[in-house]
Amino acid sequence: LKRWEDPSETGEVRDRTSGTDLFRPMLYAVWGYVFAYSGVYLALGARFVGYFLLLGGLVISPLQWALDRWGWGLAARLSFLVSCLAYVYSAGLGLPSGIYAESYYLVALMLPSLLFERDGARRGWIQPLSTLLCVSIWGLHRWGRIPEVPAALMAPPDFPVDVFAGVNLVGSVALFSLFHRFYMKRVDATMARLAASRTQLEEAQRVARIGSWSFDVVSRKITWSRQMFNLFDEQIDRGEPTFERHRSTIHEEDRPTWEKTVGDCLRDGMPYVMRFRSVFPDKVLWIEAYGRASTDSKGRVIGLDGTCQDISDRVASEDSLRLERAKALQAAKLASLGEMSAGVAHEINNPLA
Repeated sequence: LKRWEDPSETGEVRDRTSGTDLFRPMLYAVWGYVFAYSGVYLALGARFVGYFLLLGGLVISPLQWALDRWGWGLAARLSFLVSCLAYVYSAGLGLPSGIYAESYYLVALMLPSLLFERDGARRGWIQPLSTLLCVSIWGLHRWGRIPEVPAALMAPPDFPVDVFAGVNLVGSVALFSLFHRFYMKRVDATMARLAASRTQLEEAQRVARIGSWSFDVVSRKITWSRQMFNLFDEQIDRGEPTFERHRSTIHEEDRPTWEKTVGDCLRDGMPYVMRFRSVFPDKVLWIEAYGRASTDSKGRVIGLDGTCQDISDRVASEDSLRLERAKALQAAKLASLGEMSAGVAHEINNPLA
């Protein structure tokens, strides 16, 4: 319970108490509500609910803040969820008649998704279990037997139940709107991070002259990254090219190998690495392609994805290096032949006695 962590694929750990985490602002909002409601309840004579909410404002909320501050993020979030349900459940205790507070349970149902993000979390069971807890407490409040409160803590008979029911309805709507605003801020922050990551990826692909692609076998949809369009001289506003149009750019000598390799990947799901030439009106590019298949639970290929990289400079360097090696080898052979010829001439000119 010490940390609410998100281990990434690289093994790094990200603490959920930072970034787009919503626990702190939600805690502060409920903290303010608890203090406000405790004051109103006590002023109207509803001592049991007033003292309980005051206990929450003076002890429970500060303890949750401290747990989160000290790194016990998961414990803080779980206790926050339970305390919020307890506040709502206690709203009608000690009153002369029931009070309409069930609208707050609709707000409570938002808490699991706001407090516990499931994506990448090791404890994926927490969110559905928390949701089940909210529904169970709601059902207990609605159909269960309400516990009795000591007479000394009961509210006076003239407690304005009807007025307070309207206050609860307005308060729950305001809190729901506030939590929704927090959630939208997190969505905006997440979208901003994704946009920044996409920009960085596109820049990295541009520098490396590498593009990424995917192919959905079921829908036959092809998806290209921006650099793929640049690599194969295609216009983005025209959309991804058809299979036949892309195939037509491949050098006719490399086309059979390309077709067989891609076909084998589609049929058997085997990954591949290959080189081929793409022919354009003003240039010929050497492309190095990586591809792999994604399969369903039955092992059937449902999609392909991979990358294409312009390696023309690398191929030119390899050809140049190969040529230099051939020249060096030829020069070495000629030098060896010259030494042998000199030796033979020496033997002829200087025969053994």
